[in-house]
Amino acid sequence: MFFKFRDLKYKGLRVISRSTLALMMIIHLGQQTFASTSDDDVDALLNQAQKVGDVRLTKANKEARTQFDKASSNYSEYSKQLMDKTISNMSNNSGYSGKASRLNNIGFTQQMVNNTSCSGDYSQLASIIKNYQDRDLQGLRTDILNKNVENLIREVKAQISDKKQAIELLKKQAIEHDKVASDAARASSQTWGGPGEDLVAQLNGGRLPLNIQCINSLPYKGICTSIVNQWASVVSKFTAEMLNKCW
Repeated sequence: MFFKFRDLKYKGLRVISRSTLALMMIIHLGQQTFASTSDDDVDALLNQAQKVGDVRLTKANKEARTQFDKASSNYSEYSKQLMDKTISNMSNNSGYSGKASRLNNIGFTQQMVNNTSCSGDYSQLASIIKNYQDRDLQGLRTDILNKNVENLIREVKAQISDKKQAIELLKKQAIEHDKVASDAARASSQTWGGPGEDLVAQLNGGRLPLNIQCINSLPYKGICTSIVNQWASVVSKFTAEMLNKCW
C-alpha cells in the first residue's frame, strides 16, 4: 500500500576496473595490434575508455533515478484512479447520499520516534495500527510492525543517495495516501444506511469494532480502504522521521 523501495533495482551498473578495460581493449583491437602499441598509447586508450565508462555509468544512474521517480508517480496515479473509480461505483450503485462524516487524521508522537532504535522495528506504532480481525488488515498490520528500520534505510539508500530527496518523496506519498483515505471515508459515509452512526464517525471516535470485516458492502469497502491508506500515510511519515534520525 505504501511505496516499496525494494521493488526497483539498478540493473547492469558496475565500475569497470582498469584491468578489465585492458582486457576489453585486447579483445577489441586484437592481441598483435595491442602489443605493438606503446605504453603511453595504451595508457591513453585506457584513460579514454575509463572516461567513456564513467559517462555511461552516470547516464545509467540518471536513467535508474528517472525510472524510480516514474514508478513512484505511476503508483500514486494508479492509486488515485482506483479510488476515483471505487467512489464513482459507490455513488452510482447506492441509494444513499447523506452528509459525509469527515475523516480525522491519525499520527504518532515524537516519543515513538525517540523510542525506536535505528536497528529496531516499527512496533512503536502498534497503538495506532489497530489490531482489526479482518485477515487482510491483520496481515498488513503484521508486515508494518515487523519492518526493520536498518534494512529499510539500506533499501532506500540503494535507490536514492540524497537524504533530503528521500524524505521529501516519503512526505509526498503520505499526502497522497491521506487524500485517498479521505475520499474513501467520504464514500463510505455517504453510502451508510444505518442503523446508528456511520463507520467513519465510529473510526474517528475510536469506536469502530475490531471485529470489522472488509466484506462486499460499499460502506465497509470504503472504510477498509480508508484504514489501509491511513496506515500507509503514518508509515511514510514515520519512515521519513527515521531517515532523518538514522541516515
